[in-house]
Amino acid sequence: MSLVAKLLSPENVVVDLQVSSKKRLFEQVGLLFENQHGLARSLVFDSLFARERLGSTGLGQGVLVQEKATEKHLQILSELAQMFSDKVLREAMSRAADAAALHQLISAWQPDAAGQRRAAA
Repeated sequence: MSLVAKLLSPENVVVDLQVSSKKRLFEQVGLLFENQHGLARSLVFDSLFARERLGSTGLGQGVLVQEKATEKHLQILSELAQMFSDKVLREAMSRAADAAALHQLISAWQPDAAGQRRAAA
């Protein structure tokens, strides 16, 4: 099981969320964490927004990492970057029927023989 799957519980997976901006996405994440974990939505929103002001949190060729990142933090970011680089996984995720199916895809994601990660068939 991947590090991401260990951290991402099924109740935190949302599909078909329509948002018009990053700000609206952060608001929705705040609501989710307030409802699921009792964290104040404003705390979650403010933390995400403050982090975004430091630079994009998008995962791509140049993953942005905080200076004091722990090894575990770096492993999780690396894993996320690898997951989202996996075209088969991305396509399967976009076709997932519901949150449970999406979570199952993330949980089943495994490395291939070359050490790269790939979606389980």
